[in-house]
Formats: sequence, C-alpha cells, structure tokens
Amino acid sequence: MRSTFPFIGLKNSEQLPLNKKETSSRLNCNEDVILYMAFVAIANFAQQNYELGYAFKFVRMLNLLLVYLLGIWGFIGGMLIFAFLVATNSTVPSSRGYLYPLVPFNGRDLLHFFVRRSK
Repeated sequence: MRSTFPFIGLKNSEQLPLNKKETSSRLNCNEDVILYMAFVAIANFAQQNYELGYAFKFVRMLNLLLVYLLGIWGFIGGMLIFAFLVATNSTVPSSRGYLYPLVPFNGRDLLHFFVRRSK
C-alpha cells in the first residue's frame, strides 16, 4: 500500500499522533524548531531579491553544520562568516553591496528606503 504521509513515515491517517507527547516522540521535533522554521519562512519574503535569499539559505545551512560540529563556537564562527560575506559581496546587476545605504553611508538613500515620497 502506498503511504499517504510519506514525509513522516505514516501509512494512513489512523497512525497520526493525537497528543503532544506522541507528536514530539514520533516526529522528532519540538516547539523551538517549529518557531525557527516559521520565522525563516516569513523572513524569506522580506528579502529584496532572490539572490540574497539563496545566500541566506546557504549561510543558514553552513551555520547549522558549524553549530552541530563545534557548539557555541560554531555559532559565533558562523555569524562572523555571515557578516563578512554580506559586507563584502555585491548584487549582480549593479556594483552596490547588499548593505549599500549603510556601507558606504548615504543618508538620503537610506531615508528613501524607509519613507516613500510621491513624485
């Protein structure tokens, strides 16, 4: 018989967990993971271009690997790598960096980023 819920390894709906204890033991996840993934899902819509979104996904996977291998030092190293990559890379269509209104600082463009004015 083909599995109806293959992503969690269940054969049919009768095997779905009914309470919190069964859910956490059978699906092997907790509230922190769900909250983290909800934040990531919403934050993916906040990026201005798809290139930056893919860069964030790559760095997030790198950071998870470093945390798994090195613990808190892996997290600190991953955040330093992330800050370095965002500060030194630029967008493809223009030569401006991802942090353009802040680095180099341009107050007028930063104001236009937050406040829209009619022409």
